[in-house]
Amino acid sequence: MAVKQGEVGRVIRLAAYYDMSNNTELKVIIRKPDGAKVEKTKTGGAVTLGVSNVTDTDLGALLANQYAEYVVESGIFDIVGRYMFELVYIDSSPSENLYGETVYIDVVRNLES
Repeated sequence: MAVKQGEVGRVIRLAAYYDMSNNTELKVIIRKPDGAKVEKTKTGGAVTLGVSNVTDTDLGALLANQYAEYVVESGIFDIVGRYMFELVYIDSSPSENLYGETVYIDVVRNLES
């Protein structure tokens, strides 16, 4: 997937392919091209559990409770280059940290830059 530098509001879906409905927390780790790491969480309101079946153009058919969504906020796609997004499922009982898919997104310069 490729997006333009400075885009805001794009929905990024990350699949786990297992039921995450009992999560204590969902986290998306974003690694920027310069190595900076940004974490977004369900508790912080930035990550949501996908609760209905969807078909994603890049990931295909996704079942309810087996993927998460992050809506890109201002300041995330601020650098041109390749970004990594990784989903982390956290449950406190039993204690689990499980990882979903890693999605790579290329950010290219827009004509306004």
